[in-house]
Amino acid sequence: MKYLNALIIIIALMIALVSTSSAQTRGIERHRGARVRERVVVRQPVNYKEVIVSNKHYFFRNGIFYERRHIGFVAVVAPIGARIAVLPLGYKAVRIRRTKYFFFGGVYYKFLPQERVYCVVQRPI
Repeated sequence: MKYLNALIIIIALMIALVSTSSAQTRGIERHRGARVRERVVVRQPVNYKEVIVSNKHYFFRNGIFYERRHIGFVAVVAPIGARIAVLPLGYKAVRIRRTKYFFFGGVYYKFLPQERVYCVVQRPI
């Protein structure tokens, strides 16, 4: 009987752990043909740059865009039109149909020389 009670407690704890971790990971979004899982970050990202796109505030750090939500900061799909001054380390320069793009983490950027920034663009076809 002791073993059965211990087994029930262990199973209950395992279920609690699984449901807690799945509650911290939000749903899957479809974006430009790729599946992206949102991640919850409890604290504000350190050394972030604030980016505003269509009056919506994002926080950018190391190639990841975050939104502030009631549960904390959530990693989200890069918003089209976001402008950043510096590309994340590890980006790749690619040429598609004679246009130069920069690629990192599933996101394409295009350099805008008049503004001296990199802009998030839709995936080139």
